[in-house]
Amino acid sequence: MYMDLHNMAVYIRYSVYRKCPATGWEISTRTIPDHELVLITHGNGVVTIEGEKYEAKAGTLFYFYPGLFHALKSCNENPMHFLAVHFSFTNIQYENNNWILNNSKTTLPIPPMQEIRNYLKLKEILVEIDKYWRSNAIGKELMCNGLFLQLLSTILLDFRLNCYNYSARKKVDEIISYIQKNLDRNLNTRMLADIAGLSPGYMCKLFKETTGYSLVKYINKCRVDAAKKMLAEEGKKVKDVAKSLNFKDEFYFSRVFKNIEGVSPSDFKRNFM
Repeated sequence: MYMDLHNMAVYIRYSVYRKCPATGWEISTRTIPDHELVLITHGNGVVTIEGEKYEAKAGTLFYFYPGLFHALKSCNENPMHFLAVHFSFTNIQYENNNWILNNSKTTLPIPPMQEIRNYLKLKEILVEIDKYWRSNAIGKELMCNGLFLQLLSTILLDFRLNCYNYSARKKVDEIISYIQKNLDRNLNTRMLADIAGLSPGYMCKLFKETTGYSLVKYINKCRVDAAKKMLAEEGKKVKDVAKSLNFKDEFYFSRVFKNIEGVSPSDFKRNFM
């Protein structure tokens, strides 16, 4: 069941800020009755979740929900430091003139492990939660709950951004795959945008942000890489290579090839042979 904050309260059970010793530290495989968020702030280690091992390093967030088997182990050479908060969700219902509280089976809609972009912000909030949790301040529970909502907001936003970037990467991968398989065709922006289901302008922007190349430069690079292999074949003429890779003529092909490789196709072929 995913998170629905309507008629729900968060109860923070306890907070931990641990600096693992160099002599070794680990928690053997276990499950817990509540939820736990663990942010690695320093060092290295290994976290095992349902038998699968994950690298623990600064900026990595782990989420253990009730019943999830997990284990933590710090690296002796570079011991882990981490912040953790244990919490539970409670459903609040009003029935028959009475307020009824029940433990909720809600889980956060995030993976057990994610690398946090806004790591420093998350660390700052967890440090504040830990500070208030350990204090004797009046209303510390309210302060902790308010900070916890900030924490959830930061985590969920970060996760959505990660999902967006993954989706964007898949779109770009589709375009790259099509380009590499169709270097002999007329590859234009409109056609590639239609394949990816994007507008031409947004597709070009996304492609540059993801690969570091403009679309035209990437296509030319792929064609030149293919041309080098073809030119290495005995009997292949420059004009034939240009035609087979859909350059408008051998002169344009030579100009693009020299711009990328620093030599003309003819000189490349001569030097190779």
